[in-house]
Amino acid sequence: MQDASTLTRLWLIDWFGHIIGHDPIRDELIRQPFTSGEYPDLFLLASVPLQLPATAVLRKRSSLPRSLPELEMVDAKNNLIGLRVKDRDTWFSVNPRNELTHFNSAALMGWEMFAPLTLEMLNGLSALIDRKVATVSDSSGQEVAPLTFKPEGDNIARLGDFSFMIGQNLNVLRTIGEMSPDSTLKVTFKPAEGSTGSASFTIKRLASAS
Repeated sequence: MQDASTLTRLWLIDWFGHIIGHDPIRDELIRQPFTSGEYPDLFLLASVPLQLPATAVLRKRSSLPRSLPELEMVDAKNNLIGLRVKDRDTWFSVNPRNELTHFNSAALMGWEMFAPLTLEMLNGLSALIDRKVATVSDSSGQEVAPLTFKPEGDNIARLGDFSFMIGQNLNVLRTIGEMSPDSTLKVTFKPAEGSTGSASFTIKRLASAS
């Protein structure tokens, strides 16, 4: 295993756009709505770009002594990953009806797939969601509403009338997240499966954003 100092922190966005976090009181992994500028106390440590399959090194900043099972990251296509429990051959999964997660799923399906985001990618997602961080305009110059996630899941986000998979646009999110305050950038997103044509947006990072 590599030295932790050479690894990158990755946060996990689930099939429905929630981020995986940690409840330090119950010492349990939970799913929670993504909030701009907030970074959960639960993350993966990995070399980027990912070389899969690979051991998944999960870290909790604060916790009771409960240990996590040994996990393996596997490729779930479209830049998504699954987390397999090595000794049981089951999968880490979420329950979209509440905040709970578990390690007992029998198969790798949508609820078991996650988009691994670096800090820069999370900052890019924040810029698309929070209009105090950045404004977003479509190709006609019209400002669009903050990004939302498709309620039915599919790892799909929406900007205006345009839908895209988070996993297929990680590089775009990273580019947005690396913008300096008071800068402007035009980016192009790949469309979600079944949609026609990519879409370009102009991101204006606000000077007051931190």
